[in-house]
Formats: sequence, structure tokens, C-alpha cells
Amino acid sequence: MRAKDKAYITQRRFFKIAGLMVLILLMAGIPKTLLRSAEAAKVINIELRTSTMAGVWYPIGCAMANIINKNVPNVNCSTVTSPGMSIENVNRIHNREGELAFSVPATMYAGYHGRKPFEHKMDILGWFSAYRGIYLMAALQKTGIKRVADLRGKKVGTGTPGSFTNRFVENVLLPAHGLNPGDYKAERLTWPEMMNAMKDGHIDAFLGSMSKGNALMQELSMSRKLNWLTVEKEAAKTIVQKDPYFYAGDLVGEYGIKKPVIQMMYRFQLMCGSYLEERFIYDLTKAIFTHLEQLHNVAVVAKDITIPAGFEGMSIPPHPGSAKFFAEHGVYWKDPLKK
Repeated sequence: MRAKDKAYITQRRFFKIAGLMVLILLMAGIPKTLLRSAEAAKVINIELRTSTMAGVWYPIGCAMANIINKNVPNVNCSTVTSPGMSIENVNRIHNREGELAFSVPATMYAGYHGRKPFEHKMDILGWFSAYRGIYLMAALQKTGIKRVADLRGKKVGTGTPGSFTNRFVENVLLPAHGLNPGDYKAERLTWPEMMNAMKDGHIDAFLGSMSKGNALMQELSMSRKLNWLTVEKEAAKTIVQKDPYFYAGDLVGEYGIKKPVIQMMYRFQLMCGSYLEERFIYDLTKAIFTHLEQLHNVAVVAKDITIPAGFEGMSIPPHPGSAKFFAEHGVYWKDPLKK
């Protein structure tokens, strides 16, 4: 080793040791209260999982994250997409790959109780109820399909494989009308794919979960003549008896629907990890519901999000933090599966 190299190493070591000594002296002079304050100011990074960017969950989620970041000190909330939507979100929250997420009542119920498609009880609790969801049922007018029973032998869009929509349509909604797998040709497509398939005439009808004001549905209703299929009364009773967080409601004024058609409805939900602290979820909930006007400006459906409807249709117990916030406003969770 050259003498110049030795001199450089010695010099570098000197400054390193000197710097460390200065740091120790500075730390010794800092009051403990300030050190604790610096530790308390450590930013907590969390993720809010939504769906694909094409869905309304994503923009609402972005607005929620923005409210949290502006109003909850030392918290940085990021909005993340989840192509697998409800089922993926339950798995992500359980695996601590996110803290907050959108979902639907049946998927949350299955996850909380460890039922299929989940293999065991998932680490989730309810956060609050969001906006109303609708199971739209429509057929191309040229097919002559006017009732759900007319779907027999037809090509029917039933949702993404393994999704909550697909499971509900094929295992609950259609069987309640006397149609079982094999009675129709199931086309398991995403929502955009179903809309395109309807426009191209590649499928005869579709049954899918969505909200009011969906842009793709509006485009389809304006470009194609549709027959809206109504839920039969006895079928609705069967569904509600099995899953009380669903209800039969009239849909009119949307997508060119002039006369009321009965569709199965529910409320989309938000959930969180059961492992999160009560105060933390309380602060997040308070921030959201103290600044609802910012959320309502994002999408028409977001106006459904209100304090009185905070636990409406929620299928699992809420987190103690959100339960505390809503209790302060006279809103309490009631298990919809208990008569």
C-alpha cells in the first residue's frame, strides 16, 4: 500500500471518529422530551387497497387517502389497486400487505368466519359502509330475453372467475331463479369485457355488480337496446333469507330505465386489519367523516357515504375504533344475520 493511501485512510478514520464523538455530545445535550417528540413524529405508512383504476373504488380511495394525509398527523396513506378486488383485498389485509380496503358484505363475511374461498379465519374487521351496489341484470333486446328464466341456453356474462360477483351470480342469484350451472353458458368476464361483449353481440345477457352512474354501463345503454330483467319475488326472499345484508330494491331513472325494475342491492364496505390500534382507526374514521364534502365531490355514488349509514349492511363486527366514533353519533352495528 502506498504512503499516500495510508495517509488517506488515517485521515478518513480520524474524521469518522471525530464526527461520532460530536454526535454523542450533541445527543447528550438534547432534552429527553425532544427525543421522545422526534420519535413520536415518525411517519406511519399505510395502504388503502381498492380495485382496478377503471372502478369507482380507486378515485374514492384516492380522495380518502388525501383526507387522511391532510388531517391525521404523521400518517401517509397510499392508494393501491387490487385487480382481484374483494377476495384479493381480504387476503392482503390478513397478510398485512395493506391496512385498509374496499370489499363487499359476503366476501367479508366469508373471510371473517373462514369460509370458502378462504381456508381459515382472516384477520379483518369492518371499518364502515360505503355506497349502494346493484346487481344489474340486462339482456340484448334482439335476443327476446325478458325474464331471468329466459337465460336458459343463452350466453351469459357472470363476472370474473373466482370473484364475489361470479360466485354470487352462479351460486345464489341464478339458482334462486331455478337456473343452475349448465343451464346456460357462463362467460366469466371482467366488467369492461362484459360491456364490450354485449356491444359486439358475443354474449346475450349479463349479471354484474356495480354502482349507479357507471360510465361503461351508460355507454352500453345508449348504444344498444336492452331488456332489463327483474328479480322474481320468491327468488328475492330466498336470497335475503340466506344473506340478510342483501335487499330487493327498485331501480329507475338510471341507464334509460323508465319503469322500476327490481334488482338485488347491498352496500359496498370498507374493512381494516383487526390488529390495528383502536385510537388509530378512530382518528382515521373521524378524519373521513369530518370532511365528507370532499369525498362527495369525487363521484355521485360517494354521496351515499354518511354517518347514519355508517354500518348499514355490514356483515362482520366493526373495529373498536370505528365503533367508538359512530357510537358518539348514535350509530351502532347490528348483526344482519341475527333475526
